[in-house]
Amino acid sequence: LPYGAPVLFTPKPDGSLCMCIDYRALNKQTIKNKYPIPRIDDLLDQLRGATVFSKLDLRSRYWQIRMADNLFHKTAFRTRYGSYEYLVMPFGLTNALATFQAEMNHILRPLLDKCMVVYLDDILIYLRDMQQHVQHLRRVFDILRRERFYVKLSKSEFALEKVQFLGHMVSAQGFHVDPKKIEAIRTWKIPENVKELQLFLGFANYYNRFVSQYVKIATPLTNLLKKNMPYKWEPKHQDTVEQLKHALTSAPVLILPDPKRNYVIKADASCRRDEPTSQGTLHTRQQNAHRYCKALLLAPHGSRCPTIRHLVCYMPADEVQQAEKAGLLQPLPVPEQPWQVVSLDFITGLPTTTSSHDAILVAIDKFSKKGYFIPTHTTARTEETAQLFVHYIISQHDIPTTLISNRDPKFTSKFWKELMSLLGTKLAMLSAYHPQTDGQTERLNQIVEQLLRAACKDEISKWDLHLRVLEFAYNIATHATKTDSISHWW
Repeated sequence: LPYGAPVLFTPKPDGSLCMCIDYRALNKQTIKNKYPIPRIDDLLDQLRGATVFSKLDLRSRYWQIRMADNLFHKTAFRTRYGSYEYLVMPFGLTNALATFQAEMNHILRPLLDKCMVVYLDDILIYLRDMQQHVQHLRRVFDILRRERFYVKLSKSEFALEKVQFLGHMVSAQGFHVDPKKIEAIRTWKIPENVKELQLFLGFANYYNRFVSQYVKIATPLTNLLKKNMPYKWEPKHQDTVEQLKHALTSAPVLILPDPKRNYVIKADASCRRDEPTSQGTLHTRQQNAHRYCKALLLAPHGSRCPTIRHLVCYMPADEVQQAEKAGLLQPLPVPEQPWQVVSLDFITGLPTTTSSHDAILVAIDKFSKKGYFIPTHTTARTEETAQLFVHYIISQHDIPTTLISNRDPKFTSKFWKELMSLLGTKLAMLSAYHPQTDGQTERLNQIVEQLLRAACKDEISKWDLHLRVLEFAYNIATHATKTDSISHWW
C-alpha cells in the first residue's frame, strides 16, 4: 500500500493505553480545509437571558462520519498483524476538526443560534421557558435521528439551571470557571522548562477574560518565551504564577451584557491580529504618551476653534477634492565637482553564481555619470557593504559630501548612520515607494540589467565575471549629456 501511518500508544488518566495514529506525513500532503471553528466567547454571548439548559455530547465524535469510498486507503495504518483502513473519519486528520464542525452546522442550521449552540460534539440547548425547551429538545433529537448521529447519555444533561459547557459553568446569573479547572490550577506545578510554561500560559490564557489586566500580569512569563531568551526562573516569575493562580481561583461570575443598556468596555489588549493594540509592545516613553492626550481634555475653550464643526461640514465629501494636489517633480541640484554626490542602490533577484553572488551594488557619480557595478549578495551584512563602499569609492576617489540611497535596512542601520557621520557625509534618503525621486540611478539599473541579458545569455551562473567588462563598456560610452565618454571626465 502507498499509505501506512505508524501506531502510537499514549497513557490515559486511568492507567490504560489509548491507541493513536500518527498522520503527520499524510497531513503535510493534505489541502487544508479553512472552515471556521466557532469562537467560544461568541457562543457564550448567545446564552444571554437563558434560564434552562440541556447539554448533549455525541458518542465517539469523528467516528460518526463515514469516509468516502475512494479515500479509505489513505487512512491505512501499519501493525504487526498487517495494515488496516478506517471506514469512518479517524482522529488525527488535519481536516477532521473542520469537517465535523461543518457537518454539525449544516444539519442543525435551522436551530443554530436561536435556541442552541454547537462546538464540535458539544451541543447546548438553551431557552427561558421549560415547555418550549422540551419542544426544541425533541426537534434536535429528530434531526440527530434522521442524520444518524448518536448521543452519549452518560455525558448528557437535561433541563438544568446550571450546566458545564466548554470549561465554564453556565447559568442564568452568568458564567464562571469550572470548579474542576480551579482545582487543576491550584495544584499546578512550577514550570521547569519552556514547554511546561507554554502549557501553563495556554491554560491561563483560556480564562483570561476572568482576570483584569491579564496581559500586564502575565508579561514576565511571556517574556521567557521570546526567541533566544534563556529560560531562567526568577522570584518575579514565581510571583506572577502565584498572582495568576489567585486571580483564576477567585475569578468572579461574569454576566452577559444587555445590549439595551449602557455599559463600559475596558480592554487589556486586543485578541485580534488586525487591531492596532496587538501590533507591538510599547516602550516606556510610548506608554506615557496617553498622559499628554488626557491633558488635552482639560484645555480651555480658547485653545479650540469653535467654528471647526461648521468648517468640517463645509468640506466637500469627495476625498479626491480634499486631497492636496501633488506638485511637479523637481530636478536635483547638479554637483559642482565629480564624486561630490554619490548614489547607491541594489539590484536583487539575480541568479546565484558559483561565487555565491546574487545581487549588485550600483554606485554612480551624479556629476560625471561614472558607475561601479559591484557584485555582492543579499545576505551581506552592513559592515560588508561599508567595506565595498570604502574600497571602490572612497579609496579610488574621495569622501562624498552627500550620499543618496533608498531606505534599504543596510542604509538605515545605526552602523551605517554612524559611519557616514564620522566621514562627514550627509545621508539623503529617498521617499518610501517613490523610486522616481532618483531617476538617474534607476535608469542605470535598467542599463545594467540590459547589459547582463546581452552578455550572459548562455552563462547565467557566471554573470559576476562579466561585470567589470560591462562596467568598462558603460563608462567609455558617450553619454547623452556630454560630448565625451564618462571615463574621459574622471
